[in-house]
Amino acid sequence: MNKERVKLISLLSVLVLCLVLCSCSGSGGDLFGDGDSFPDIADTVMGPEDVLPDDGQELPADKTPDVDIPNNKEDSTDTSDKKDTENTEDSDKEVEDPTPTPIEAESVTVDKTSVTLYVGDSVALKATALPSDASDKSLNWSSSDSAIVTVDQDGNVVGIAQGQATVTVKTSNGKTANINVKVEKRPVAVDSITLLPVRIEIYEGETAYAVPYILPDNADDKSVTYLSSDPSVVAVNENGLVTAISQGTATIKATTSNGKTASIPVTVLSTKLVASDLEYYYSTLTSEREKKIYTVLRDAMASCRKDITDPTTVYAADVDARLVESIFRMVLLDHPEFFHVDREYSRHTVGGVTTQLTLSYNMTAKDYEKALDHLDGALEPILETIGKTAGEGDRALVVYNYVKEHFTYDSTDLSSACNLYKAFVSGKAVCEGYSKLFGYILKKSGIESLQITGNISDGGHQWTMAKINGKWYHFDPTWDDPETKLSNAETPLHLNYFALPDDVIYLTRTAHSPELMPEAYNLDENYFVKNSLVLADLSSESLSAVARRSANLSGHIAMLCSLSVYNAILEESSYLWLLVGYVADDASNISYVHDDNLKTIEIFYK
Repeated sequence: MNKERVKLISLLSVLVLCLVLCSCSGSGGDLFGDGDSFPDIADTVMGPEDVLPDDGQELPADKTPDVDIPNNKEDSTDTSDKKDTENTEDSDKEVEDPTPTPIEAESVTVDKTSVTLYVGDSVALKATALPSDASDKSLNWSSSDSAIVTVDQDGNVVGIAQGQATVTVKTSNGKTANINVKVEKRPVAVDSITLLPVRIEIYEGETAYAVPYILPDNADDKSVTYLSSDPSVVAVNENGLVTAISQGTATIKATTSNGKTASIPVTVLSTKLVASDLEYYYSTLTSEREKKIYTVLRDAMASCRKDITDPTTVYAADVDARLVESIFRMVLLDHPEFFHVDREYSRHTVGGVTTQLTLSYNMTAKDYEKALDHLDGALEPILETIGKTAGEGDRALVVYNYVKEHFTYDSTDLSSACNLYKAFVSGKAVCEGYSKLFGYILKKSGIESLQITGNISDGGHQWTMAKINGKWYHFDPTWDDPETKLSNAETPLHLNYFALPDDVIYLTRTAHSPELMPEAYNLDENYFVKNSLVLADLSSESLSAVARRSANLSGHIAMLCSLSVYNAILEESSYLWLLVGYVADDASNISYVHDDNLKTIEIFYK
């Protein structure tokens, strides 16, 4: 490279620099501001000593020429001041940034802070980032326990399993909100409800339960509300306890929490259908179940109800059919006034379990009520007589004689002869009819009694026990009926089987259930003992005393003998004449009757 070339390059560099300075200062080409021309550039840039090597090579780096630009101090100062003023004006102007500043999310809100749902159900949650003009409103959803609750990125929550979890929604800059989620097991709804028994018949003042049977068995809410269609007839409480208020009919309605309903009819009966509260066999029952069965059967019979579906009686597998049969017989023995009830009933079973009893009746409820009123009306005269008689023993004797006089023993029509009302109307009866009428009148007069069934030598038999002055005795009016046992007598007392103890009565019979019988060990109310008509020896004093006392009481001689005396009198007839001679020395004809079992002798004379 030659010197000229180097100089030219230097010149061009200075020229470019000048042009730049002029452009920045805005002087219109007058670099120094005084209108003078540029100095000689060549002279300024290069001195005479600054020559290039003759060989045309480039100068070494340390030989690069220094460029010295002449400077007029005054001009330079003026230019600098101008430039400072312009720069100050430019700095006062606002410079707009072409990139906008982002707006951060400050919080996030949710439409629900807590949610409860069932397993398998879902709910859509909504969340909003605030402020509304935030630059980034994106949200992220998450669950604290995805085994219980899941959530997608749209806020859709699904219950997976029973439990609790927290759903969190978060903005891109970390702002959060929480939703508490509780997942519950889906409840099992009630499909149907049935009330049992299918109907209720009870007496005024009594209670019974309307028992709900709800399906399915695993229903979660089995609560039931009850309503009576007529609270003046029957009331019902929140537990289904039905209380009979007054005679009439009403309906009990049960409603489940989800609206399922069931109803049963209730009939309230007048208590006058039950003749007596004296129930001996009921008192022998030991368990509440047995007493409940008795009560249900008794109430059904009193109201002529055929079908018995009471759950405490027949809906339990532990209710033995033999137990029901036994209690059925007990009710009839305690209530001789239930003459409208047939002896047999039918049982309905499902899978070996009794589900229903069906009773049979020989008259309708209305006919029964009329018949009972008729019977009680016909007995009013004897009840008045009893009321005027002092002492339970004497009242029992009045009833005993009344029964014997009213009935004629007749087994032609057994169904009627065993029925209290039919036998009473016809005047014909067998042992069952005798015993029932005797026991019924005793109960009507306030004397406790019970019917006993058993066997005698030629078949079944029925008689009565009664409590007289606190002591039990046996009575058998059938065997003291003059037309049965002593038909060859004139007018005997026929009191051989009045008020006997166990050891005497069981000489002639056995009882079906002796373990249920009360003990009878006393002879205080026996006619012969009570009136001192017992002949223990054959002395003249004893013979005379017994003969006179007996004749004064009955108009003939009647006595209870010791075994040796009994045998001696029957073997030697002179004792008969001797006894009659104490009361009728002009007698020309005598007859007598005797009982080998009881050792009684009655002598009649003319």
